[in-house]
Amino acid sequence: IITTMANGVNFTDGFDTLAAVPLITSSIFIGVVAYISSNQTWSVYLLIPYIPGVVEILPFVGSIIGTLLAYLWFNSPPSSIIMGDSGSIGLGGTVGIMFIFVKAGFYLPIVGFIFLIEFFSTVIQIGWFKATRKRVFLCAPIHHHFQFLMRRKPFYTSEFHIKSKITWRMHIISVITLIIGLILFLKIR
Repeated sequence: IITTMANGVNFTDGFDTLAAVPLITSSIFIGVVAYISSNQTWSVYLLIPYIPGVVEILPFVGSIIGTLLAYLWFNSPPSSIIMGDSGSIGLGGTVGIMFIFVKAGFYLPIVGFIFLIEFFSTVIQIGWFKATRKRVFLCAPIHHHFQFLMRRKPFYTSEFHIKSKITWRMHIISVITLIIGLILFLKIR
């Protein structure tokens, strides 16, 4: 979980701010899970394992969310701050560890969908190319594949429009997967 998340976030950080919103949504999910799991009444009512003391993770989750919001604020186009490998790998590993702490690793493929798609598109591309010398995607990770596909369309006037469209669509997908993950976790009927 930790290695996949660390590498998935690192691969996702190919465009400016692409990794930030999925990290925020994953952190929000972890915060909700930690808060509910640490409350014995709520955890019994929602049929969720009671984890005493896990509420102590909330200030850390809040600091990650606040830092990423500040990163988004100052990284609006044109970007002036780069997350880089140390930031993306560190944040990805941290989010993976927190999923383990709150015992919600089962929900990681749902909430961290963007990271897993980016990770597995890279693994598939490398493995398939080494085996057959042919490519599955135009370029890996998958956001670059979409970028190359959109370059072929005549109605995208600049590279900025292409990257913005891909980034915003992935942000929207990460919010949707957060909602789906919370619905499944809370067993909303």
